[in-house]
Amino acid sequence: MYTFTRIFGPQTTQGDFFNCVVKPKIFDFINGENSTLFTYGASGSGKTFTVTATQKKPGIVPRSLDYLFRSLPSNPPAKPTPAGTVKPLSESESKTEKLLCKHLLDSSSRSGDRTQQVVITYRAMQQRLSNEPVAVLEGLDELSSITVWTQQATNL
Repeated sequence: MYTFTRIFGPQTTQGDFFNCVVKPKIFDFINGENSTLFTYGASGSGKTFTVTATQKKPGIVPRSLDYLFRSLPSNPPAKPTPAGTVKPLSESESKTEKLLCKHLLDSSSRSGDRTQQVVITYRAMQQRLSNEPVAVLEGLDELSSITVWTQQATNL
C-alpha cells in the first residue's frame, strides 16, 4: 500500500513541480540536510523529460544545479588539492581557474559531438533560469564558508 502527499496532473509545468517538490529539498540540503529525489513510473511516462527536459523548459536537474549554485554565497576562491586539502587561491589564480573553465566550455561547444549539444543546451537553460529567484541563506556571517566542487567521472 502506498500513500501520496500530492499528485500532479498533466497541466503541471516544470517550474511548478520544481518549486513545489524540489526547491524546498535543495534549500534544506544547503542547510546541511541530506535528501534524495527518486523518480518512479512506467516506461514512457515522462520521467526523463521531468528530470532533464528541454532548453525552453528546463527540468529538475538543470533547475536544481542553477538554484544551488546561485543560492550559495560568494566565498573566497579555493581549490581542492590531490591530497584532500583546500588551497586558497590568490586573485590571479582565481582568474586563471575561471579562464580555464571558460576555455573548457568553449572548446566543448566546438567539439562537434554530443558534448557540444550538452554545452549549448546547458547554456540556454542557464540563460532561461537566470531570472528565477534563489534562496537567501540566513545565519551566515563573514566566517561562514560553503564550497562545492565537482569532479568529472573518468570511466564512462
